Amino acid sequence: MLKEALEDAIARGDKIRQDITKEILNSQIFADLANNPRFVNAVARVIRSKAEVARSLQKRVKETLQVMKIPTREQIRTYERRVAKLEREIDTVTRRVAAKKAAKKKAAKKATKKKVSKKRPVKKKVTKKKVAKKKVAKKATRKKATQRKTAKKKSSRR
Repeated sequence: MLKEALEDAIARGDKIRQDITKEILNSQIFADLANNPRFVNAVARVIRSKAEVARSLQKRVKETLQVMKIPTREQIRTYERRVAKLEREIDTVTRRVAAKKAAKKKAAKKATKKKVSKKRPVKKKVTKKKVAKKKVAKKATRKKATQRKTAKKKSSRR
């Protein structure tokens, strides 16, 4: 905001200066003054003063921006270079990680292909059916035992 106000003021000042300069240069009075050494020296001092004021103003603006913790153009350029470098490094690391993942995936795929080709079809074992029969048999014996207990209880009550 401050920068915009300064730029606007400078632009208006330049426009006014140009208009005045045109009028002065086209007048007879200027021709008389341009030949006067005292006038020429005075104008030279004004020009030097203007340059000193501009330098002073620029110095004050720079100090104000430092107090406000606003980075200079050079600092911003440095930050931009650092960010660009970090982005390149991130891209490099990302590519390396992707390549390693792809290599691992490829190796895992090869390993599973080898395992699949080496395996032979497995025949179903009959023992599974026997286990199931044993469970049934156990259940039947449990039922018989429970029936016996119930029968004993009934007979003892009578």
